[in-house]
Amino acid sequence: MAGTVFETSGYCPVCEADAEFVARHDGPIGKEFHSRWFRGGLKCQTCGSVPRERALAHVINNACPDWRDMKVHECSPSSRGVSLKLRRDCPQYVTSQYNPDMMFGDTHPTLGWRNENLENQTFEDESFDLVVTQDVFEHLFHPGKAAREIARTLKPGGFCIMTVPVVSPFGETRRRAALENGEIVHLQEEQYHGNPVGDGRSLVTVDWSYDISTYLSTQSGMGFSVLPIDDMNQGIRDYYNVVLLARKNAPVDLGEGTPA
Repeated sequence: MAGTVFETSGYCPVCEADAEFVARHDGPIGKEFHSRWFRGGLKCQTCGSVPRERALAHVINNACPDWRDMKVHECSPSSRGVSLKLRRDCPQYVTSQYNPDMMFGDTHPTLGWRNENLENQTFEDESFDLVVTQDVFEHLFHPGKAAREIARTLKPGGFCIMTVPVVSPFGETRRRAALENGEIVHLQEEQYHGNPVGDGRSLVTVDWSYDISTYLSTQSGMGFSVLPIDDMNQGIRDYYNVVLLARKNAPVDLGEGTPA
């Protein structure tokens, strides 16, 4: 039985209730490593969420307090935390996964998610009030295309809220892998994260810095803000993750018309 490394009480923004947050490990972990190790280890004892999921829930609850009444698209959802909450409480919640062995736009016959390429979606323009992704943009070959597609599918006034691991906050964004003529070219040592579909592995294509906000803003036409959140009252401590928030603003009309 794993021993308790750290525990604290607070408020879980996923549960929207008081909660206990506990991190366990088989052996001792020095305090200097807690901020990194909490990433996947500091769990809410009620819902099982980890820090980045609670940070995402915190931003969704504050930016979109009426999210239960919104039409929401989440790409690559998980089976716990925010994804489970959206699935349970949001009647207009739509999920998608990427599976090149299926037709894009089709729905999985048993699991119910829609097959979509985030960089080239089949959804109609202005379909959603909120688009959510959790740790997806470090796995895309063309993140700019994905940002533009999200902007296209958002209604005016709609929000994009995502988590992304920023592994080099004040350094430089670095591409790890590229796609050239349909072939993957590795520019750095291969690195993989877990994947709920396919072979269970998802290639890391980009090591992001805080430049991600400027990049996505320029590519999409929406202003992305980087929100690093560290709040142990909500069990949020994750050395790598930030929440990115953008809103698709409707054009302002001051009665001057459009320049020719």
